[in-house]
Amino acid sequence: MKTQIILLLCEGPHDAAFLRKILRANGFNSDEKKKIREYPSPMNAFLKRNLEKSNIEDLNIQEAKKTSIPNNVLQKGNTYLFSYILGGATKMNKMTDFLINMFKLTKKDEKSTEYDVAENTDFAVLCFFDADNDMKIIDKNIKDSLKKEGIDCVIEEEVHKCIKYHKGLKIGFYIFTEDDHNTGKLEDIILPLMRKDNKDVFSAAEEYINKFSKMADKDKGKQIIGVTGQLEKPGCENTVHIRQTSYITNEKIKANSKCQEILNYIEYFIKK
Repeated sequence: MKTQIILLLCEGPHDAAFLRKILRANGFNSDEKKKIREYPSPMNAFLKRNLEKSNIEDLNIQEAKKTSIPNNVLQKGNTYLFSYILGGATKMNKMTDFLINMFKLTKKDEKSTEYDVAENTDFAVLCFFDADNDMKIIDKNIKDSLKKEGIDCVIEEEVHKCIKYHKGLKIGFYIFTEDDHNTGKLEDIILPLMRKDNKDVFSAAEEYINKFSKMADKDKGKQIIGVTGQLEKPGCENTVHIRQTSYITNEKIKANSKCQEILNYIEYFIKK
């Protein structure tokens, strides 16, 4: 059976935490306690090389954590998912950097001599972005960034939920939206899940935020997650709340159409 190595590229740690929660509810297991050398070849060499090539002395601790090592690792059978954080302003540049580095792992990149590519190993990169105010703008930004690097496999169609190949690398994209499928962000999926069966807590949190918060409305979703999360995990950040909250149960994930859409796309992406 082939080994599949898939990079999940996320805008931020909240995205990675939520994807992890969806996948853990559907049979994937945490696989972060392995030593780097124990991961399948050539991913073990890829991880080691990334750490060695990073200009660690020029990075602060948070930057080093985001750029050098995966945020989390999941495994199911012979499939390994490595989640990385792209960040905000630099997300498109980092996306193309990851793609270019992953091309070096494929047999079709004959110029590369950096890695000994294992037989029966497939490689893929799956990218996740918020639609924000208009999915078409994100779509264009992705296409422009890919085209700039000569990666023109998705130019002719919408990138959302497409699956393409370039130099032997499978590439896909998922854009988080509200139910209108054109605008929105991750919190528009997470908050309804958390609020379900917990309306009193979330209504009180929203009332508190409306009364005292001086931050922009666009951050209200993150504030609500933070305030309600403190009731369960005092002192923890939102990433921990999303990963460990009891407000999002496995049953809710399996019954939620957006969660199942995300899961079905990932599973189809893995199988294709």
